[in-house]
Amino acid sequence: MFDEIKFDESLTMMMDCEFYYNAKENFGYPIYLHDVLVTNRVHSGQISSKYNESFNYHFRDDCVRIANDFQSRNIRFDDGFRVHMGQHPRMLRLLIQRKVNFQTAIYLNKHLSFIKDWDKNISEKVVWPKISYTITKLKPFVTFNETECKMIMKDVFVK
Repeated sequence: MFDEIKFDESLTMMMDCEFYYNAKENFGYPIYLHDVLVTNRVHSGQISSKYNESFNYHFRDDCVRIANDFQSRNIRFDDGFRVHMGQHPRMLRLLIQRKVNFQTAIYLNKHLSFIKDWDKNISEKVVWPKISYTITKLKPFVTFNETECKMIMKDVFVK
């Protein structure tokens, strides 16, 4: 019965949505169950796992970008994460400008613990709270090789 419904192989995302739409078109509206049932098949070829597989590459790239930015502005490493008079620290500005990925900020925070300080000391109440919320929600889904990331940080930031 479901063999009649084929996926559009040219799609890279939302294939399930297309499947559900075609199922509705072929068989009518679905019957709703009022129980919770969630199944996700995770596999190495899925599009959403590609970033995780290349985390080290992106992490190194972000660390180099941070180091170069701080150096070009004569900002010491610690000062780049420090809140001055309630203003966004340079690292947060890089995050806002999308020059640094959220995953990188999450990993750096694991070792530097700057987010608590930002939550307490940033006086602006529109942009930062949204970013803080996003980081909090993303944190459980960010996976990385701890040893490799420490080596990358040492290689890039310790001269």
